[in-house]
Amino acid sequence: MSDKTIQAATVGTVQPDALTAIARKEDFLQHLQDFLDTHKTEKWCVAAIDVEHFRLYNELYGTAQGDTLLNTLASHLLDYQKTSGRPVGYWGNDDFFLCLPDDRVQQQDIVITLQTCVSPNHQDVTFFLALGLCPVSEHPEADAAALCNYAQIAVMNPDHSGSGIHRFAPAMLDSLKAQQQLLSELEHALDNHEFTFFLQPKCNSMTRAIVGMEALVRWNHPTRGCVQPSEFMPLLESTGLVTQLDQYIWESVCKTLHKWQESGSNLVPVSVNVSVVDIVNLVSIRSGYSVGGFDADKIVGGLELGVGKEGEIYHGIGRGELNIAGLPVYRDGVAGVGTPTSDEERTKIEMSTTSLLMILNGYSGKEGLLEAGGYSVDLLKRYVSAVNVEAELICRENRGKITL
Repeated sequence: MSDKTIQAATVGTVQPDALTAIARKEDFLQHLQDFLDTHKTEKWCVAAIDVEHFRLYNELYGTAQGDTLLNTLASHLLDYQKTSGRPVGYWGNDDFFLCLPDDRVQQQDIVITLQTCVSPNHQDVTFFLALGLCPVSEHPEADAAALCNYAQIAVMNPDHSGSGIHRFAPAMLDSLKAQQQLLSELEHALDNHEFTFFLQPKCNSMTRAIVGMEALVRWNHPTRGCVQPSEFMPLLESTGLVTQLDQYIWESVCKTLHKWQESGSNLVPVSVNVSVVDIVNLVSIRSGYSVGGFDADKIVGGLELGVGKEGEIYHGIGRGELNIAGLPVYRDGVAGVGTPTSDEERTKIEMSTTSLLMILNGYSGKEGLLEAGGYSVDLLKRYVSAVNVEAELICRENRGKITL
């Protein structure tokens, strides 16, 4: 069968019940294994299909439109299966799989054809479809389930070639295992106080007297020894665990200063690292207000305060999908960004953040808000060198810029 026949078969009439008709995980794995067992003389790839940022697609156009997109993809894949005789499957969410020849031209044809399903009526926002490939011949020991797993790993580790096709390499699996292992070890390290700090003196260039110190955090790993921050800080930042580490270091530094004071030693200021996330949490603890901190560059349009809806998609930082029904929620032009219990992953503060939006919520009134706002500005300027700080007081009856 020619490539053109396969491609033409995937652009037929959409079946309204395609998601129901397509094989689910267990059936697909069995069909795939049977197919590979009976076609061993040919070179095949198992492919995982990913609609990049599908959650954002749902948020922009609604879950009904998202379901329509999934059904369209399923319909085209069923046409492909009917014409080619090769198995296709759907595992839920936006996870589709298929078996196709280990041929770059045919693979690219599939990507181009299925791409037409993703955003035919939404030219204002472009969503891309990616294909993760696992060549069967390169992994003769792997069964159908392992091949699908490798294909999924490939689609989540793009090679930045721009082709939309990502081929699995064993190094991807090694990297994923290493990251998971590191996260597990970090959580254990925080629980068992494996982190410590070293004091780097600051000296007067004229007198050479020590006038201050800086606390530098290190990880005393039980087998790897002293681990530098560059190896663990990015993962702590991305998982929200950095605040737990910072608070532990602050407490340890304070205990050290107290011991020096009791022994009669000469005390000098000790600098500690403070992140923007730390400041947001400190203001909340001191003021008692619910405080939200967001990367302002990730917010689309303005913000509106509303009430969470049943089934509304919301991913709390480090907490996964949350039920925010009935909770106050700030929404930008895309979806929710903040609630009293957790801020959203999409707009979270990261090490690369250069523009901050900080919201202090006085749900019981504005008494104390100005004091808390002033405290926030002072911390931001003092510890993260904030500049161009603007403040606005928003009430039910009016709003306006203020000086703190």
